[in-house]
Order: sequence, then C-alpha cells, then structure tokens
Amino acid sequence: MSANKRQTVGGTNLRYADLIAGTLPNGTEVFATIVTYPFTAEGEVLPATQKPNILARVSDFVNPISSSAFTTRESAITNQTESSLLTRFVSAMYAANLFLQNPNNKHCATSLIAKQLQVSTAAAQLEYAAATDPHTGEVSPGGDFTVSVPGLLNVISVRNEFGGFSGLPSNFNFLAAITPGPGKLIDYTIRNAAVASLKKSLLYQKC
Repeated sequence: MSANKRQTVGGTNLRYADLIAGTLPNGTEVFATIVTYPFTAEGEVLPATQKPNILARVSDFVNPISSSAFTTRESAITNQTESSLLTRFVSAMYAANLFLQNPNNKHCATSLIAKQLQVSTAAAQLEYAAATDPHTGEVSPGGDFTVSVPGLLNVISVRNEFGGFSGLPSNFNFLAAITPGPGKLIDYTIRNAAVASLKKSLLYQKC
C-alpha cells in the first residue's frame, strides 16, 4: 500500500469499526488497520462474511515485547498522600494479576471479561487466552510487575528503526537508561511497596 493511501483515523475502536464496515464515514474504502485488545478476538468470532483476515501479529516479528507500564510523576513518589494512593492502586492491580494468572480462576475470569466487554463467551475465551499469554499478554509472568528488559529493548529497537529517537545522540546508552533505580526511568519504589502490602494483607479475592 502506497504512503498516500495510509490515513490517520483515530482510536482502535474507530479503526476496528471502519475495518468491519469496509469504509470510513466519508466513504473511503478501508483495507487494513492495526488492532489491539479486545478487538482482535472480537474480529475472530464474527461471521465468515465479516471476519477480517489477520495478516500478521506483532509477536510474529517482535517477541518478547513490553507494551504496558504504570507511569507517574517522580514528585508523586515522594509525596506521602499521592504515593499512598498509588501504592493502593498498584496493589489492587497486583491482586488482579495474581487472580488472572491462576488457572483455577479461568471460568470466573472469562465470565467477567464477557460481562465487562459485552461479548460472547467464545470471544471472552479468546480474550482470556490473549491476556494470559506469557509472552504477549497483559499479565506479569514474574507476578510482580518487573519490567521485561528484552521486551523493552525490542520496543526501543523498533522505534529506533523508524526514527523514534532521532533527537538523541548516536551513542546514547539505552541499556543504562532503562536500568532500574530510585529516581530513574524505571523506579520500583511504588511497585515494591504495593507487592509487600498485598503479601502482608493476604487478601486475595475469590470469585
């Protein structure tokens, strides 16, 4: 597809709807787009006449890949009120992460996904499989939200290939930049407090 045929349309939900419809609201034909959770699975359970073809998956070319992160201002980490709120939030996410990774909760998790997204059981099952995939899913394989260094380096490599860091000097040390530490790009202060808090409380939700 030539460059003049590519268009910026909007969020994933809009691009997915336009792909299924086959046209943009102005009548321009739609041939392909990139979709993420939950639309990939939703497309896979559509009738054959509507079901889009999966040309490729990101994980076919880049694996592992880090696509999600909890981000905050550095000043919030040292602010007692804000750090307390952040700790409770990450602790709740950690509990959800443990719940989702437990195969005994598969049926319950699938039912909750179907209810939240208002999709069929078949679509919810695909969403569950996607979310719990150890390489490309939404769960933290280590169970404690540790950043995947290989996954992050792969993201950096792809962005660098397409000029995503054109403003940086050619000898910029990316590995040093992503080495965890207090006050650095990756700071585990809140993560550590959240994990410790949940382990101490032992309040794991049951379905």
